[in-house]
Amino acid sequence: MAGRHMVKKDMSREKIPQPHKTESGQWRMRGRHSPYVDGYSEQWICATKPTIAEVNVEYRRKLDELLNNIVLPPNEITLDAFVLNTCFPKWLKERNTGSSILNYKKFYCGNVQKAIGKMPMQDITSTMLDELVQGMENRIGVGSIDATIGLLKRVFREAKRQKIVNENPAEDLTRISKTKSKAACDLVDITKNGHRALVFEEQKIFFEAAKGTWYENAHKALCYSGMRCGELCALTWDRVYPQYILIDRTATVDENRRSVIGKPKTERSFRQIPMSRELKETLEAQRAKLESVNKYSSTGFVFPRTNGEMATTPIIEEATRKIIAKINRKGEKIKPFSPHAWRATFCTICADSGMPQLSLMQILGHSNPAMTQRYYRQTTANDLLLMNQVSEYRDRMKALTESGDVVEFGRKAQ
Repeated sequence: MAGRHMVKKDMSREKIPQPHKTESGQWRMRGRHSPYVDGYSEQWICATKPTIAEVNVEYRRKLDELLNNIVLPPNEITLDAFVLNTCFPKWLKERNTGSSILNYKKFYCGNVQKAIGKMPMQDITSTMLDELVQGMENRIGVGSIDATIGLLKRVFREAKRQKIVNENPAEDLTRISKTKSKAACDLVDITKNGHRALVFEEQKIFFEAAKGTWYENAHKALCYSGMRCGELCALTWDRVYPQYILIDRTATVDENRRSVIGKPKTERSFRQIPMSRELKETLEAQRAKLESVNKYSSTGFVFPRTNGEMATTPIIEEATRKIIAKINRKGEKIKPFSPHAWRATFCTICADSGMPQLSLMQILGHSNPAMTQRYYRQTTANDLLLMNQVSEYRDRMKALTESGDVVEFGRKAQ
């Protein structure tokens, strides 16, 4: 395959990002630069200093260092050196942070590395990737397969952008959850992940058993708001307003598996959740609870751990398991579920109550309408209610017409 011609860039003309202030009060500059004129081998540069002047000096120093440390290869180089095992770690470091790195490593090492990791990226075809996905279907669940497909798409998309490959062989891969029946996917979610909607009887039993526990109100808040568990853990009182809750961060883990606060899952996850009556009552009860044990003003977290520090998703999961075990010991059987089941419960209740799909999508922070659509069941008791409302509307329009008023699309003609 033909190589590439690479020439060093004049970094003095490079566009410099604007500094911004972090939550810790430091000034930060972060940008992506390539030392070559064709944009190859882009790298992230990040500088953090106490003042704007210092951060500018540090950023430009690192920018100069990027150019000076580059060893210019011969004009023509072969692309055979770009094997997947070499390109994946570089993409992982440049494009991801925190828990994303841990998840991508898991899916790559478990499903991709042994099969095609040592192959040059230019030699990997769409047929090879199809066979790779088919071989995973009998070994792992739908969610893991879909995550691996998404990983392949992103890695090859970046490789194409940097001209390592001419075409993206993963572009035509279709997520398994889109090709299998909805019923089969729902079954996987329930049995493997516990992501299911709880019926009202299960909710009543669970909340009754959760009374008096430290995370009693946390479970209720998840059920009444549709928040993700990480978003609930990172929630602070300065983001709770009379009319809504502001979601602009989430609890996650870094590369060393330490709990940190990061950005929400997607851009659409930055949102406002309207304050319902049940949610308001739950937050008021939580505020009173924290004040009674002098934890309210210590850290600012709405649902902290018993020591006042930020809770994490594994902690909430463990609290959920303990309550379920308590229920089962009493003889009232309830199927295991994860805290994410409260989000599915919230979605299902909103959909069945007639909430417009676009409104629910905004409250949940879904980036894809199909994610919200799956909670709108094809045949429900709510459908009959909605059809009766249509009939009542027709009757009202008919009555207006018979009374002598001219009606057009539900409005009197002027």
